[in-house]
Amino acid sequence: MFRSSTSLIALILFAAPALAADIDADSLVSAATVYPQGAQVTRVVKFSAGPGENRIIIDDLPLDFDPASLRVSGTGDAAFSIISVDHRVDRLLPVADAVDPVKQRIEGEIKALEGQIQSIENENQLLDADIEAAKTRQKFAEQLMKREPQNMVDDVERQRAGPETWVQIIGLLSDETGKALRAIALTEQKIDANNTRIDALNEDLSKKQDELYATTLPAPDRSIATVEMVADTAVEGTLEVTYQVWNAGWAPVYDLRLDQGDDAKLVLARHARVSQQTGEDWNDVALTLSTARPSGRLDTPELASIQASFYTPVEFDGVVGGAMTSATPAPTAEPQMMNEEQAKMLADDSDLRRERVDAEMVSAVAALQGQTVVYQLAATADVSGDGTVRQVSIDQRTINASLLARATPEFDTNAYLYATIVNTFSGPLLPGQASVFRDGTFVGQSMLPLIAEGKEVVLPFGVIDGLSVERHVLEKTDSDFGIIGTTNQRAERFEITVESVLTYALPVTIYDRVPFTESEDLQVLPYANPEPSVKDVNGKRGVQNWTFMLEAGAKKTIEFGYEIRWPGDTQMIVQ
Repeated sequence: MFRSSTSLIALILFAAPALAADIDADSLVSAATVYPQGAQVTRVVKFSAGPGENRIIIDDLPLDFDPASLRVSGTGDAAFSIISVDHRVDRLLPVADAVDPVKQRIEGEIKALEGQIQSIENENQLLDADIEAAKTRQKFAEQLMKREPQNMVDDVERQRAGPETWVQIIGLLSDETGKALRAIALTEQKIDANNTRIDALNEDLSKKQDELYATTLPAPDRSIATVEMVADTAVEGTLEVTYQVWNAGWAPVYDLRLDQGDDAKLVLARHARVSQQTGEDWNDVALTLSTARPSGRLDTPELASIQASFYTPVEFDGVVGGAMTSATPAPTAEPQMMNEEQAKMLADDSDLRRERVDAEMVSAVAALQGQTVVYQLAATADVSGDGTVRQVSIDQRTINASLLARATPEFDTNAYLYATIVNTFSGPLLPGQASVFRDGTFVGQSMLPLIAEGKEVVLPFGVIDGLSVERHVLEKTDSDFGIIGTTNQRAERFEITVESVLTYALPVTIYDRVPFTESEDLQVLPYANPEPSVKDVNGKRGVQNWTFMLEAGAKKTIEFGYEIRWPGDTQMIVQ
């Protein structure tokens, strides 16, 4: 077998021409598999090669990719072998040829434009002189018109002139003033027109100067792959070039559309926000989204040794070893929901909904590759290479939902609606931002956590208007008792009412709390009617809840409280 293969290669090499043929070929991005960070890009290259050794030169690869990931495969209408693949970046030197004809042409055009601008500016200087002359004539005529009335009176007294002379003089001065004003206006119009021409010529001059500067710049860098191949006959075929880029990625976004009622449904639509900054556009490509993270770690980090030793604290302004501060973690922000007025503004009109036909969603094909989920989009997509985010649809599914309501009336007397669902998609639902809709109305944004396939999750859907929750203080007293020694006592009682105007039954959970103590001298005596469903919720001592089914139109009352007793000679605080 080895001898046969060697003979075949030798035969091909002897049959090949002495010099390899260089074949310039254009490539086209045909597919991309995008990861949360990074992507694998596939380009196709069509070629026609003669028998023997050939070099296929692909000079339109992106500059920013991982050359170590470059791989080439191919098919053709005849047998051929890929011998090697190399990659380089051509960086050409700046053009410095003083007699370059293109440069000379641009310099001549610049000189001609500068000459035109100078000629118009010279004309404007002459026009400015005309304006000054006209202003002088106007000023002289105005001075005469101020002096002549007294001269006319003197002439009448001396009988040297009559009224007909006055008319001639006034007409002459008025005519000279008008001529001067018209000359000024017409000359200013010519100057304005000349300035407009100068602005246009300056724009042309700026463009030509940019062109001249471009002749001294290096040619753009080119990313070039050379594929060396050999064939025993002429062949027409296609090469597939694949490589990894890191400045690309995708993130999931969701639409959660809940319809309330006894048979509640949640329509969960998955979308992906895809972007890349490779500098080249992906036009009409087969797009695959993968949950794999090829840029992540492949092995566990190593630990270095740590040593415990003595040290001498240093005092600073009476503070030993520096000031110690403690911070209480900020509470996790609840999803921001819309107020009632905003919700009404965005509410869908029921009549319009009956007349409209929803667009059909084309779902992606999901597949599992081990623990990795890939989504092959049903249609090709365009993704700009400048980082513009493209949102594409993956799929959607209608899921049965179990509704429940929760309230913490000590801080907020609103009841909040939740839906319990099970992930029925193939593979996990990845963490991502979700737009939340309830009965066709947008109510806010939330974050969807990671939900494994088949796992249950509880999702929030904002304030539910059909439940009224109130919390009242029935008693709050401080007192003491005792004959030999005094004992202090504090008593507090509360009442919580929950009333429904919904048309369906709904499980409701009410959260509240009573103090706890770790001191033997403090005695806390809680009570409740009915008893809490859960005490020390999630390990939080004193936090309790009541869960019950509230029928349509029903009302539920909870009463609870506590007494605290402590020695009369001590102080007590609840915080």
